[in-house]
Amino acid sequence: MALHEIEDDLKKAQGTLDHWSTNFGQVAKKAYNTETEYDLAYQNAIDDFSKPVEGQKAPTVDAVKAKAFIKCEQLYRDYRQAKSDLVIANKLIGIAETTLTAIQTRAGL
Repeated sequence: MALHEIEDDLKKAQGTLDHWSTNFGQVAKKAYNTETEYDLAYQNAIDDFSKPVEGQKAPTVDAVKAKAFIKCEQLYRDYRQAKSDLVIANKLIGIAETTLTAIQTRAGL
């Protein structure tokens, strides 16, 4: 492998590592915030749907949970997407680190 190819590979891997290392905190914060937003909304929905309605039989726990989930479905989707983004960012950082090590080893640096 030519030296310029090794340098190009190093720059590419380093760029990927720099990008995700720089943005990892924002991705993690978004995952945390969306999880918190979903958890709070879901608990509030549980509370709302658990209140007895006069003249009606009390809803079952499963019925309350189902209604709460449906009410918070988009927040749950947002949370799962943010969590997936965090996992992907973490894996990309690991891949970039491994790639850099492999390229350096191959080049004898």
